[in-house]
Amino acid sequence: LQRASSLDPTDASIHYNLACAYALSGNPDTALESLRRAMTHGYRDVDHTGSDPDLESLRGLPEFEQLLEEMKDS
Repeated sequence: LQRASSLDPTDASIHYNLACAYALSGNPDTALESLRRAMTHGYRDVDHTGSDPDLESLRGLPEFEQLLEEMKDS
């Protein structure tokens, strides 16, 4: 996924999947950065993001909740 993001840095789905991988590997800060990049490139599926089991480790973090609110508002 990291290689894919370097080949196409504007692909929101790659950044979203990176966020999931980082969250699953216990790296919440990098997961949140990747989720922010996904949003920057158009990702807005707040329902999926809020219920995705891969992002379970981010739930309850203020930064994650803020990103969800930003998705709702855009």
